Amino acid sequence: MWVFTKSGYYSVVKKPGCALDELEVRARCRKDLEVLKKQTGAKSKILTNAGTDYPFRIRMSREIWAKFLADEALSIDYPNFKDEVLFGKAEGPRRRRHRHDVYHEVWRALLSLSEKPGRKQRCKRKELEDTMEDDQDLMKEITRRQNEADDGQQGH
Repeated sequence: MWVFTKSGYYSVVKKPGCALDELEVRARCRKDLEVLKKQTGAKSKILTNAGTDYPFRIRMSREIWAKFLADEALSIDYPNFKDEVLFGKAEGPRRRRHRHDVYHEVWRALLSLSEKPGRKQRCKRKELEDTMEDDQDLMKEITRRQNEADDGQQGH
């Protein structure tokens, strides 16, 4: 299972060696697992370079993982996930920007799953125009928020 949250990306699997009620939670960023541990109270040690393409991992009970997922679902109060990643307070501005950009690339790649064979070119053009308008609106909002943040920092 892949899980994308405002503050972390996790790949969760049942590896050989896991206890019956245990899962292995893997991450590309150590900080993601540190946040997960803090949010859940999990005591597992973060293993470093213990696997292949995920350099960080912990093991946790299914119950703790399920509660984390439920808490994440219950905390949704935003109208757009990628915007929340970009403008939220989960990480510093640089990390938020980087995470947003990576998540956006995943979103773009997954868009191909929704394409239906034989769609008319007109529909694709309309979708592209809508996406471009959304991106322009987003860039205006980013600029506005950055200017507000800059103004706030200059006041201190």
